[in-house]
Amino acid sequence: MVGGALGGFHANVHVTGGELSGCAEGINSPGGTWTLDGVAFRDNDLAVYLVPLTGDPIQASIRGCTFSGNVGGSGNHDGIVMADFVTVDLGTDASPGGNTFRLRQGVPLVIEAELGQVQINAVGNTWKPLVQGADSSGNYKAATLITGPVLYDRNNNFAIKSGLWSVKL
Repeated sequence: MVGGALGGFHANVHVTGGELSGCAEGINSPGGTWTLDGVAFRDNDLAVYLVPLTGDPIQASIRGCTFSGNVGGSGNHDGIVMADFVTVDLGTDASPGGNTFRLRQGVPLVIEAELGQVQINAVGNTWKPLVQGADSSGNYKAATLITGPVLYDRNNNFAIKSGLWSVKL
């Protein structure tokens, strides 16, 4: 596909299972509420792109998803890219994410935001191993909190634009 496989404006979308692959963006949404359970994102230029167009908030809960490959021809090849007024839940202490990020190139989580929610919960996921404090299995110690800014580097697990934002791993 040339564009996004799924998109929605003011939509309430729940996707369980399936695969979004070979797209410019697996999901490209300027608004709405997204719940993703067990979705595989493979070989997209960008897996999930959440950037509000009108300032309306976007909410996303992502559990048990796999992000792999992402070697398309034109994008940054990142996993999840989010901007201001986006709330992304990738896992909490009470409900671990169970997501797996195995991108050959690109950053699994890119927080371009400077306004809105200030902490992303990303507990219980598997990331690129031996990067930014992840162990050889791609896991982080419990209650690891990374505060921005963290510069974008295609080899990292996350990038955080603002010093006001953080990721709880």
